[in-house]
Amino acid sequence: MQRDGDPHASRPAGAAAQAGRRLRGGGRLQGVRDLRGRNGAVVHRVGRDASLERRTVRRSARGAHLVHREHPELEALLVASPDDLGLYEAYGRWLAENGDPRAELILFDCASERQGRKPNRDERHAILERQNRELYALAPFLSSCMHGWPFVWARGFLRELTLQIHEGDATSREQVEAVLVHPYTRLLRRLSLGITSGGAAPWLVERVAERRPQTLESLFVSGASSVSIDPLRSIFARPGRLGTYNGTSHFGAGPFHGIRMLDVRDQQVDWRPSDVDASWPDLEILVLRPRGSHADSLRWSAQMLSSARAMPKLREVWACESKGDELLEVILASPLLPQLRRLDFTDTLTNRGAALLYSNAERLSGIEEIRIGSTGDRRASIVRVARVGAPNYEPPPLGELEIDGPWRSRLARRFGKQIRFKIPVGHPHLGL
Repeated sequence: MQRDGDPHASRPAGAAAQAGRRLRGGGRLQGVRDLRGRNGAVVHRVGRDASLERRTVRRSARGAHLVHREHPELEALLVASPDDLGLYEAYGRWLAENGDPRAELILFDCASERQGRKPNRDERHAILERQNRELYALAPFLSSCMHGWPFVWARGFLRELTLQIHEGDATSREQVEAVLVHPYTRLLRRLSLGITSGGAAPWLVERVAERRPQTLESLFVSGASSVSIDPLRSIFARPGRLGTYNGTSHFGAGPFHGIRMLDVRDQQVDWRPSDVDASWPDLEILVLRPRGSHADSLRWSAQMLSSARAMPKLREVWACESKGDELLEVILASPLLPQLRRLDFTDTLTNRGAALLYSNAERLSGIEEIRIGSTGDRRASIVRVARVGAPNYEPPPLGELEIDGPWRSRLARRFGKQIRFKIPVGHPHLGL
């Protein structure tokens, strides 16, 4: 999917491939763009925020020069092919030739990957400390990362990152601004936003929508008492996954382009799709993990599944955390049922849900796969927690927390290969 403003959206495929071949072979391309501040320091311009740019120059003046080289053509190729190791190596060589210290980390990571081993954490830590202390005054988030922020490095770039923002904390806002424009996050894949005050939510969501990396494929927004998701209508340049875990998440008419999977685990959802156009034109998988009161969670789940026009490409609904029996009832009453091809109730259905499946077998004939396997974790967890306060707690009979053996046999005979009891390794893939 192409977007207005994509650096590679209008590039002919042949030209991109030719440039990539030249770079992998060690060739050089033109197009270095440096921005100079006071004292001759080379600085990375921070969007339209002049105050951050001035602060960068002052800090650079007290220590070593801050060097950041830009190669638009090669960076566009990295965005277009973020899994191509050869492009990263070419980029690292070019940075090294032009005096950019980021080359050290990129080439270190790439060499480790070529050798089939994980990068040595102590060596990488030493590289990051040198760059942070001497060169990257713009990015105080680096020292925070090294002291416990969740993050994942890959090929010299941050691939996954969690940001926390506190309302009224100017330092937090400054760090977030720096992170979103920093060269280390240019190829970020997964971003998680933790909001500890509702007042910070609009600002943070709008900033991420404005400055998101073109390679972003997963975004999780959590912690807000109330947050509008509307600014994220075009957050992904390629099919991605959006998750919410808030007091109330507000979803307007959209359209929300590029979102292939929507993972909703809020207490309340304000769902207002368009009555005319598809609000979620690219959505294929809906994951329902409602929190909050039983009645409220079923109400907004039913509301989300009430319009086929809003989600014309929806093919899968997952309910792999709780309330499986009740959510199955919601799905059976939904106008979306005829277009669905997969249902996933791993670890959430009981004998009650099994009876619903059995009695609605004909209506479910268009479903290609229904996952109802059980790991046993649900029962074990309930018993473990209950016995903390009541050591003599007796667990309920089989069938009240899972599907028992007799019902499994009935369903297997009725549905045949439609029903899947075996759980693949790592399934369901719900991590964000």
